[in-house]
Amino acid sequence: MVPRSAAHPPVHSGELGKEVSAQPYTTTMTESHPETEAQAPTTDPIDLNHADSENRETEEEEFDPRDSQIAALVIEREALKDQLLRAVAENQNVVRRLRDSFDKERKYAVEPLVSELIPVLDNFQRALSAAEKNASYENLLEGVKAIDKQIRRVLEQFQVTRIASVGSEFDPERHEALVVHETDEHPEDMVIDEIEAGYQMHEKVIRPARVRVSKKP
Repeated sequence: MVPRSAAHPPVHSGELGKEVSAQPYTTTMTESHPETEAQAPTTDPIDLNHADSENRETEEEEFDPRDSQIAALVIEREALKDQLLRAVAENQNVVRRLRDSFDKERKYAVEPLVSELIPVLDNFQRALSAAEKNASYENLLEGVKAIDKQIRRVLEQFQVTRIASVGSEFDPERHEALVVHETDEHPEDMVIDEIEAGYQMHEKVIRPARVRVSKKP
């Protein structure tokens, strides 16, 4: 027979408490692992499918057809803005070219007239040179008359004509009365003498004719 003290050694109260408290911890850890390992294969596929379904629902809820319309309008706005800027730049270029062309035409507008008057000036210089060399009166007179005709031809090329005055009725738009002459020999308001010739270009009066006008006594 084994003595009671050898088969069951004495245990102090502190040690007994330690053993008793440690046993539930060991039992709990060993029993929890099989349950966790057994549940893992069955729960994972269900969670993934549910997550995919929620993602699709979220994407469908977030998609708004107005977003595509807004994007199209933004693109159209940028295109119209670009067209407007190009049109403004082209308009500025046209205005600048027209201004330059107008300034050039205004600057050289009298060039054709000057080109025609230069030969007249040459003839005047020849007449003066002939007078300095004691040319005859007849030759000088003939030269001056030739110059007068030449000037009139130049003016006619530019539609500048002399205003008819003597023998016509006084016209305040084309005549300027410097003298009023009382006479019975002519009708009232008749131009009886031209003091200075008048000229017009096309229908515009450049200078009115200065005349003497008749008046009944």
